[in-house]
Amino acid sequence: FGNCPKYIQGREPEPRADRRPGPVQAEGSRLSDAARGLVARSDTLFIASSSAARIAQVGSGGSGADISHRGGPPGFVAIERGEEGDLLTLPDYVGNYLFNTLGNLMLWPRAGLLWVDWQEGHVLQLAAEAQIVHEGAALAAFPGALRLLQLQVRHGWWRPRALPLAWSAAQPAPQFADAQARFHAGGGPAPAK
Repeated sequence: FGNCPKYIQGREPEPRADRRPGPVQAEGSRLSDAARGLVARSDTLFIASSSAARIAQVGSGGSGADISHRGGPPGFVAIERGEEGDLLTLPDYVGNYLFNTLGNLMLWPRAGLLWVDWQEGHVLQLAAEAQIVHEGAALAAFPGALRLLQLQVRHGWWRPRALPLAWSAAQPAPQFADAQARFHAGGGPAPAK
C-alpha cells in the first residue's frame, strides 16, 4: 500500500560528507531545549507503531508493524509540559483511509517517533505512550484535524549531526502552502507551552 502523499513536504537532499556525528544524548520524559526546538519548528515526523508487544512470527493474521509519515505546517505538533513529562499533540488529517497507525495504537498504545533537522542533520528519536482523542475542545484547536494523537513522552535520544545530508527548503504540500506562507512571514504558530 502507499502512504498518502497529501502532507509530504518536498525536499532535495545534498551530501555533507564532512559532517561528523556528535555523541548521542539521552532524552527523558521532559525534552531538552534542542529537542523541543526541533519539534516546535518541524513540518514532518515519522511514527512507528505495532499491533502488539511482539510481532507474530508465523501466520498471515498476526500482528503488524507500520511506519508512517505525518506532516503539517511548521509547528503542527503542540508541546505541553506536564507533571509526567512532555505531552505531544499531533493532529490527524484525512489520509489514505487505511488507519494502519491508528489501528495499531488502539491495540498497543506505544509509538516510536522520529524527527529530522533537515539542515543540520540532527535526529530526534522518542518513545511515547499514545492516546487517540476523537472529540472535545482540544480537537477544535486544530482546524481540519479529524482526531488527535496525544503522545506522552517516556524517553528518547538526540543524535547530533547523525545524517551526512542536508535538504533544500521545503516545497510545501498544497494543503499547507497558505499556512507555511504565513509562518515564513512571521505569523507562525503559537510557541510551545
